[in-house]
Amino acid sequence: MICFLCPYRPRSVNKKGTAKYQERIKEYLLKYHPEIVKFNNEKLYGIVYYFHKRKTELDADNLSKPIWDALESILYNDDKIIKLRYSGVYDINHNTIKLDITKMPQNIYCDLLEYIDDVKCDDLLYIELGILNDSLYIIGGESYETL
Repeated sequence: MICFLCPYRPRSVNKKGTAKYQERIKEYLLKYHPEIVKFNNEKLYGIVYYFHKRKTELDADNLSKPIWDALESILYNDDKIIKLRYSGVYDINHNTIKLDITKMPQNIYCDLLEYIDDVKCDDLLYIELGILNDSLYIIGGESYETL
């Protein structure tokens, strides 16, 4: 699994400044993972969470594509190998949803807490990419009773 944090506000696919934004994504990937081994033919999953402190209208479904595009040619040749994608928008100041971070690497966890406490940091991306396995495919995330 490769995961890292990037203290930037996400960009839409066609938004001005996307190239500079994608360079920042690469910069933070290399900060956390200076020696990258490229994925070849593996099927991958990808997760992106956007943590924010200020109001945003960003849709969860629009935030991940520029990130996967930015990582193309560095981590893989084509983002089509990412077969399962999750993305979410998480309001740090007003969210009542508990986030399970028990599998997060210790260094990422420590940095996450620092960024959240930093009054100058209003935006933070958590990006994770790994080998896809059957346990990640879930239907019925909400509990319900069967008839």
